[in-house]
Amino acid sequence: MLALSACGTGSSQAFQTEAKTQAGGAETTRNTVAAASGERAAVSYARAQTYSRCAMLAEAARSATSVGDADLAEPGGRAVVSQRARDHAAQLAACRHIGEGEYAQVEQLLRQAAAGGNTDAQLELLGRRARLLLERQPAVAADGRPQPLSPSDRADAEQVLADLEAMAMQGNRAAMPVLDQFVSSPLLATAEPLYGDAWRLVSQQPFGHPLPAAAPLRGEEMFEEMDAATERQVVMLARELHASCCAR
Repeated sequence: MLALSACGTGSSQAFQTEAKTQAGGAETTRNTVAAASGERAAVSYARAQTYSRCAMLAEAARSATSVGDADLAEPGGRAVVSQRARDHAAQLAACRHIGEGEYAQVEQLLRQAAAGGNTDAQLELLGRRARLLLERQPAVAADGRPQPLSPSDRADAEQVLADLEAMAMQGNRAAMPVLDQFVSSPLLATAEPLYGDAWRLVSQQPFGHPLPAAAPLRGEEMFEEMDAATERQVVMLARELHASCCAR
């Protein structure tokens, strides 16, 4: 019986060891797949950015836009113009083999990158959706109030708002000014400019540790035109949001 018991114990230990080995291998595989997916997403986003910049350069060339103005009489003015011209020429050279076919891929590349978990691409797509909604905003009524959105636009606006809030609460600094702009617009029936102001203030704070309780927050001076009570409300809300999203 003792021999059988020892044998059983050894088999159990061997089974557990094998199970742990397989679990470790599966975890390594998942991590490798995730890393590869992240790299592909980063490449897609980089291509989208390159094509988008080239499209803007092409549009500027069609519009005969200057590479930048500088006062040649100012010290270093000619050097500034010369450097801008060199930078512009380098950008045009990089776009030499990129044309309309690549410009048309920008949206698809952004979606691929966003699906792969690239937060920059996700935010850019959200920003595009927000801008489209603002452009489609109905005219203001005679009483000065915004006209109601269509049901589909309202649903899209609510989803954009939820996604922007989720990114901000995850500590995405770049999402916070976009959220501020969106919630401060009259697009939604219940615009919340103070909530947007608070997020804008949070975006200017250091992340990774709690804010000092007594010291003024970085950027508070931009609210000096507010009355004292409203400014205190914005600062208090910003502290609460920072504690939730960005203090750790």
